[in-house]
Amino acid sequence: MTILTDHSCDQPPNDANHPSRVDAPFLSAPVAPKANALPAWMVNGNPSSSSRPLAALTASALPGPSNLARSMESRRNSNDVSTARKLKEIVHHTQCRRVTMPESIGPSNKVCLLYTKPGTGLLALGSKGVLKMWKWSVTPSNPAGKATTSANPEHSTPAEGIFMTNDVQNNNDVIPCLDISKNDAYGLAACGETVSLCNMASSYKVFYQFTSPPPAATCIAFIPQDNNIAAIGREDSVIHIYSIRHDELIVELKGHQKLITGIAFSLRQNIMVSAGADAQLISWNMNTWSMNKAASIQLRTGEYAAPSETRVQFHSDQVMLLACHETQLALYDASRMKLMCQWLPHGGLQACAISSATYSSNFEQIYATFTDGNIGIFDAGSLIPRCRIAPSAYLYQTPSTSQNLFPLVVASNPGVPNQFAIALSDGTINVIEPKESEPWW
Repeated sequence: MTILTDHSCDQPPNDANHPSRVDAPFLSAPVAPKANALPAWMVNGNPSSSSRPLAALTASALPGPSNLARSMESRRNSNDVSTARKLKEIVHHTQCRRVTMPESIGPSNKVCLLYTKPGTGLLALGSKGVLKMWKWSVTPSNPAGKATTSANPEHSTPAEGIFMTNDVQNNNDVIPCLDISKNDAYGLAACGETVSLCNMASSYKVFYQFTSPPPAATCIAFIPQDNNIAAIGREDSVIHIYSIRHDELIVELKGHQKLITGIAFSLRQNIMVSAGADAQLISWNMNTWSMNKAASIQLRTGEYAAPSETRVQFHSDQVMLLACHETQLALYDASRMKLMCQWLPHGGLQACAISSATYSSNFEQIYATFTDGNIGIFDAGSLIPRCRIAPSAYLYQTPSTSQNLFPLVVASNPGVPNQFAIALSDGTINVIEPKESEPWW
């Protein structure tokens, strides 16, 4: 059976290049696929010459940024014979493994979700200002205490650890921000009010607070080469590069038109890429903090995408940039801010907008969540869908009780490529893995 795909790689976003493109909608409700039937969620397989899979680049043998496109083209042309691959459908809870965190963070419209660096714990900060952490105990079957679906985690946040609830005025939903330092010792967090530097190792005590709003922080990230410096995106579209140690503003970056929603760093290129709710991507030189290049998220027709939250993450090669917008997944050559590959769900976005996406820890897969409850697993080099996980595989509710329940955000385990966590809109946090008998998605 030949399977088609709704994506394009290394091609301009123009419908003229895709005269026979097939729009494949996501299922509105999970159903088991019929024998020999084409999956209705999305379709993929034997790509045309304009959309053959691009082999994922690895950090061991990387081309320079100027040679990246040539390398990708060479890899693509070396794969002239592509074999059709059937989309894997996971529609029943027996087809995967799952564990639910013992306490939820409560209903939220936005959640920050992070694994600890060694993959032994999970942190979540909701839009009501509730921060929780879960850890796995060291046992004979789990000697390193790693996150796993084979054991139940423990809620490790002390009662006083919910330290930001009072920051949320009138119990309103605000934008939560959270990042942790390289050694897991410190965390930066904000939920509508001041930015807090916290002790993440034991007490969760707030050491220090700075940059009081308004405007409020909407995105926070430690600078990778110096965790004493933070990039703080704000709701007024400005980014502050802030010295925590000296309690001073280093520089203010202006270029976006709406609030900042994503920040990523490439040490190899010495750039920071920011994303905003204006659907814009901007590259900044980290020596001078001057603007390098900018790009707008575009639809296949060439039109600019509507303003919406955009998230960004660098591949391990530090050149390819994943951008997640509600209308698409896109890969950019960040050295030129050039679109290399994109995948778009069906045009009816009210039912299947993309809510979140992230690379797996080995950067060979991309996990994406959708507002209809589906979870997609994509090839990281070509954006070809590999697997669909239906809501029925990880939700035990009936369709009537889970109608408005969907994953807000996905986070990948930093040491286990096929494990990821999702935060649902009711505040429930799940960790999901393949079956032990089928360790790959």
